[in-house]
Amino acid sequence: MSDVIAQGRELEAYSRVINASPGRLIAALRYFGHCPELELCVSHPGRTVGSLASLEVGSQRICHMTSRVPFCLCGRKSAGRTLMMVRSGELLLEQEGAHRELGPGALVLLGSREKIAVRASSETNVILIQLPASETLEAVGTGPVAAARKMVPLVEHYLAASRYFRNHSQAVSETCALTDRLLLCLRDPSVECHPTPAAPDDERALKALAWMRSRPHWKFNLQELAGVAGASRRNLYYLMKAETGMTPYQFYQRCRLLRFRDALITCSRPDPKISWHASSEGFTHLGRFASLYREHFGELPSETLCWLNQLNPAPVSCPVEACLTSD
Repeated sequence: MSDVIAQGRELEAYSRVINASPGRLIAALRYFGHCPELELCVSHPGRTVGSLASLEVGSQRICHMTSRVPFCLCGRKSAGRTLMMVRSGELLLEQEGAHRELGPGALVLLGSREKIAVRASSETNVILIQLPASETLEAVGTGPVAAARKMVPLVEHYLAASRYFRNHSQAVSETCALTDRLLLCLRDPSVECHPTPAAPDDERALKALAWMRSRPHWKFNLQELAGVAGASRRNLYYLMKAETGMTPYQFYQRCRLLRFRDALITCSRPDPKISWHASSEGFTHLGRFASLYREHFGELPSETLCWLNQLNPAPVSCPVEACLTSD
């Protein structure tokens, strides 16, 4: 069983495009990043290149972009200051005329409406966090962040915990808590900010969670699940409640909702059928299903379809080598 299946994807409840073409990926970046001037350059425009997840909470926003192929991103970013964190891969950032080589763990602060160019290697994983407006934040200089060693673990803990968010309300609360901690570190690099526990670590709970994630056709059976986990039904119920805030059935239900959402996002039909995809995951009462979907994702299924229809693939033509003004 792969770790991705067992653990899930970070911010998976807010996936926008999955294994997308370059044109669809840049369309999603422009739409959800509020950056209409961004351009994406790849060496092979016909291939699928990567995925994007994005969660917006008021003026705050966190985007998680992954790419399997080298790419270059250039143009003017959105209003507001933004943290860019590299999780994997190698990046060359052109910022205010300077070139910065960034590897895993690097954290830089980008200015409001700043023009940037980023050249990235293959297998790149980047986090973009738009911070809320703040007078004290404006006094912080752009570029490499002094408190990166304290701030990167905060982001990593948040991403690990995002695999187990109970619903949209918790996602909003945890996102606000993260940006508050990041702002505190930016204002005072000497301050100590300790992340909350990131994810379940009890082996019995992890076995049960992995079992439910990796078996889309499995019908819920608490006795069978308890046997997989090596615990009694009662112990597993309270263990999962303590580790994730969800009962075994609630987590099973969330897995089904996530599979529905992924199917909707990746559907190649021009008019995906909500009822068909819902029934394939065992949801037969569409009114109750829509309410449950909104509780978990902060929007109705029809609203998901609405923004999907806005992601018209944008043209991608320039070579990666032409992205930066100079090396």
